[in-house]
Amino acid sequence: MTTSSLAALSAQATQPHVGSPRLPTRRLYHRALYPALGVLWLLDLAIIGSQQRGPVDWLPLVTGPMALALVLVPEPRLTTEWRAGICAGISTTVTLATCLMGWALPDWGLLETACMLVLLARTCRNVTRPGVVLALAAAMGASIIDEPLRTGGTGITLTYPFLLTFAVGGTVGAGCYLRTLDARRKRTIAAVRLAERMQLPGNCTTSSPTM
Repeated sequence: MTTSSLAALSAQATQPHVGSPRLPTRRLYHRALYPALGVLWLLDLAIIGSQQRGPVDWLPLVTGPMALALVLVPEPRLTTEWRAGICAGISTTVTLATCLMGWALPDWGLLETACMLVLLARTCRNVTRPGVVLALAAAMGASIIDEPLRTGGTGITLTYPFLLTFAVGGTVGAGCYLRTLDARRKRTIAAVRLAERMQLPGNCTTSSPTM
């Protein structure tokens, strides 16, 4: 491997994105995500407030902030696996309880759905073990698709799980795509470092003066 090709490969590995730095992009993502989640919570509040018939109807206003807390908690305190597992367990428990008890909520929880989609994408991207990814993605996907059943199982309610299937599929696809990009970048960086280690002895030999 020549010095020029090694330099080009190193530049590609250390600067994979063209344009602004990664940190401003992440900040822009957060600035767009958090207001959108706040709007969804206000929409939940408006729907439930206008159609509220009993104390149980306010349940999505509790599960939604709980899912948001799992999205926002710092990574060292709680791994992605635990976040996804806890969120899927709570969501499935609430859905089963409402169906078995015959409760018909006015709203299933838009904020909760959005937060679970965010966690689903993070799971597909960041969890290292493929078996754990498959299990968590299946559990979260089923929980998201079944959430509209909390509203009573009418004809329009059964349409929403069908639509959420596409949302789940798109989220899984996006997470796996980002996972592929991350793996490709890691392989490129590893190849650059290996090439640099192999190139160094040759450089030392050629640059040493002859006696």
